[in-house]
Amino acid sequence: LIYQGKKQQSYGFFDTGNLLMDPVSRQPVSIVKPELLEKVLSRELVKKLMDIRDKPEGLENTELVSLQPHFLSCRTADGKKGLLLAVILDELLIQTPERVVHVGKPVLAITSEPSALGEEYGILLNSRLLN
Repeated sequence: LIYQGKKQQSYGFFDTGNLLMDPVSRQPVSIVKPELLEKVLSRELVKKLMDIRDKPEGLENTELVSLQPHFLSCRTADGKKGLLLAVILDELLIQTPERVVHVGKPVLAITSEPSALGEEYGILLNSRLLN
């Protein structure tokens, strides 16, 4: 992940079941853990982002506006409907054994839900990013 010159590496999981698309930018959406996002933003900024659901007036913060926070409706694998807060960073580089995939302006939805993947992965990559 890259944002304003800060870079952070993490293991990602290529999720063939993740077909989530951002209806505004029409970009694939990957799912990121807040702990990973804190490495390129800050703990305080991620907390402000997570508070937007309860305090939408927080969008007036210029630090947040540059991340273009917005909500996406989604349906989980078990059929539940929900809302995810998404942000847009500067770049996402995906290193595979065969190549490096550069994604400009990646859309990342933040989840604080425990992942079935455990702690090994920081990001669930949208299946459309490697096509």
